[in-house]
Amino acid sequence: MRLTHDALPVVTADPSAMRVVFRRLLSKALKYTRTREEARIWIFTRTPGANT
Repeated sequence: MRLTHDALPVVTADPSAMRVVFRRLLSKALKYTRTREEARIWIFTRTPGANT
């Protein structure tokens, strides 16, 4: 498994809640990529309204 990430923005949030969010997201990503020969998980941000 390859885990990569872009630069992430600084946010104002409850640190405990953010840990839970990231733990759940990564758990789901691992669950659904476990059968792949080489799983790649990329964490990034998207600016609202941007055309990407």
